[in-house]
Amino acid sequence: MNTIKLITYIAVFLIFLCNISMASGNIYKNFKATYNFEFSGMTVAKGTLTGNLHNNNTYSVHFNGQTTPFISIFYSLKEAIECSINTKNAKDIYYKSVEKSHKKEKHIFANFLDNSTVKVTLEKNSTKKYYSLYSREGIFFPLSLYLFFMNNKFEFNKTYYRNIVVTNRIYKVAIKPLKYVTINLDKLKRKYGRCQAIEVEIKFYKIDKNNRTVDNKKVKKIIAWVYRKAPNIPVFIESWHYITSLPENYTYKYI
Repeated sequence: MNTIKLITYIAVFLIFLCNISMASGNIYKNFKATYNFEFSGMTVAKGTLTGNLHNNNTYSVHFNGQTTPFISIFYSLKEAIECSINTKNAKDIYYKSVEKSHKKEKHIFANFLDNSTVKVTLEKNSTKKYYSLYSREGIFFPLSLYLFFMNNKFEFNKTYYRNIVVTNRIYKVAIKPLKYVTINLDKLKRKYGRCQAIEVEIKFYKIDKNNRTVDNKKVKKIIAWVYRKAPNIPVFIESWHYITSLPENYTYKYI
């Protein structure tokens, strides 16, 4: 069931938040959120995400998600992720995750030595491997992507790039703000569901061992809608990618 894995995989990067309480005087916001992953109109996974500011020095993000009971009959997947950042210098500290399925368990710990070097420990079914990742353009943990519109000024139709570490590889993410729009998050299109948002195009690229950018052919297109008001977080995302030779559409949204 690679379909379910990819749904959860993309969810780690693109976060859909609600029920937010702001920490005054700091761009890093305290929040607690719930969300759904949908495929062909069916909810296949659910999860929660929380962010906490600690003593104005450290900010942590925690993610817990799993497949729904019905999907788990065919394929069960649970994911727990934790990340930490130093708010004084905006430096990532660590990123760790635990992924459990019916056949295997995978643990990842990424230690950010500086803004360009990451040491990764990857453990699969009690077998450990070690990796050293480097990028002169800088490396970030996956959950830091939602901070982009929170702490960056931007221009429309200009592409911004951010390298992120996932497992033992580096991916380049291209973020292109397109326009201001009004969307409706309510299924019945009632007035209270309207939201002023920024429409954003997102693309993922692989980075090879020679630091060259390689197209990710499986992901066709990702469009995200981000709240215009602070804290400028993604609230709705659509993703098109290929399963075998057929393009499939996925929807992610907060609930």
